[in-house]
Amino acid sequence: MLDACLHSSSASRKKRIAKHLYLEGVTSACAAGPGKNLSVDKGASLLKKYTRKATISSPTEIHCAILAKNWNIILGGSVMSKEFTIENEYLKVTVTTWGAQVKSVVRKCDNVEHMWQADKSVWGYHAPILFPHAGKVVDGKIEAKGGVYESGQHGFARGMEHEFVDQTEDTIVLELLADEETRKKFPYEFRLVSTFILENDTLHHTLTVENLDDEKMPFGIGYHPGFAVPFDDQHVATDYELRFSEMESPICLNCLPTGLVQKDHYYLGSNITTIPVDEKLFANDSHCMANLKSATLGLYEKGTGRGVVCNIEEFPYTLIWSKPGMPRFVCIEPWHSLPSCEGSSTKWEEKPAAAVLKPGEAWSATLSTSFVR
Repeated sequence: MLDACLHSSSASRKKRIAKHLYLEGVTSACAAGPGKNLSVDKGASLLKKYTRKATISSPTEIHCAILAKNWNIILGGSVMSKEFTIENEYLKVTVTTWGAQVKSVVRKCDNVEHMWQADKSVWGYHAPILFPHAGKVVDGKIEAKGGVYESGQHGFARGMEHEFVDQTEDTIVLELLADEETRKKFPYEFRLVSTFILENDTLHHTLTVENLDDEKMPFGIGYHPGFAVPFDDQHVATDYELRFSEMESPICLNCLPTGLVQKDHYYLGSNITTIPVDEKLFANDSHCMANLKSATLGLYEKGTGRGVVCNIEEFPYTLIWSKPGMPRFVCIEPWHSLPSCEGSSTKWEEKPAAAVLKPGEAWSATLSTSFVR
C-alpha cells in the first residue's frame, strides 16, 4: 500500500524518491507510480490524513496529494507551502505558510533583500518561530500530562504548515492549531496565531498563543529572524555592526555545547554601543544577552546608515547568532524563555516558561522590525 511504502522507507530513500519525483513533476510521477489500484475509500482516508482535503476526483489525484504532502515535509516546505505578499511604498514583504516565516523583505528604494534565503547547505530557515519552547530541553524530551514526549531544538512550530486565516492590504494572518502531529510532541490543545502588519518601513509580527486545553498550559516562545549580510555586492560582512540604542555591558548566559544553559555568565563587552560583525563573533555559537536596557538592537551598515532594527524592549532575552566563520547572515532573536538548564528536570511544569495559561486564556508578544536607511 502507498501509505506503508511512504512510511517504511528510510529517511535517505525518502529523500532520493522525493528529489526524483520533484524533478520529474508531481502529476506525471504519480500517474506512473505505485498505488494505482488503491481503493477510493482508502485513498480518501489517506488524503484526509495527509492533506485535510475534503474532496477527491480520482485515485491519481489522491496519489499526487499524498506524495506531495510527504515531499513538502522532506524538502522543507518547498512543494505545498503557500506564499502571501503585502507591500507599501517602502517595503515588499512575503510570508510563507511553512513555519509562518517571513521569507522576504525587499526595500523598494534600493531593491535590497534583507532576509536570509534559507540556503539549506548553511541554514535552512528564514525567520522561524520557536514554540512551544526556545532552544533545547533536557534529554530532548518533556514530561507532561503523565506522558513523555520527544521534543527537538526550538520545538515544532517552525517545521509545520500553518493555515491561512486572512489577508488585507497591509496584514497577513496565519494559524497553527493542535492536531494529531503536535500531540505526539506536546499534549496540549492550543492555537498559535501569527499576525504580520506592515506599517511604513516597519513590519510587526505578533504571536498570540491561546490555551484551548482543559488544563493550564506552560509554554516558551521566541523569534529567530535571519538577516542577510552584506546587503549588496559592494560590501562585505565586516562592513556591518550590531548597534544598541543605549550603552550596554551585555551579560550573557553561558550555554554548553549541548545547547543547555549553565548557571554562570560572561560579559560580551563593557560600556559598549556596538559589536563588530566578523569571523570571531560567532566562533563559539550564539550569545544570549539578558535584561538589556536598550529599546532596539540593529544590524547596521557602517558609513551608510542602512540597517535592520529590532525593537527588543518587551523581551527579557535577546540572542545574536550565525554560523561559525565569516557571517553570511546574522540572527537577532528576542526570546521570552530560555533553553532548559543543565541538570534540570524534564517535567514540563517545572521548566521556566514565558507564560502559564489557564484554560481559555491568551497571551501575545510582538516583534517590530524596521528596515531603515
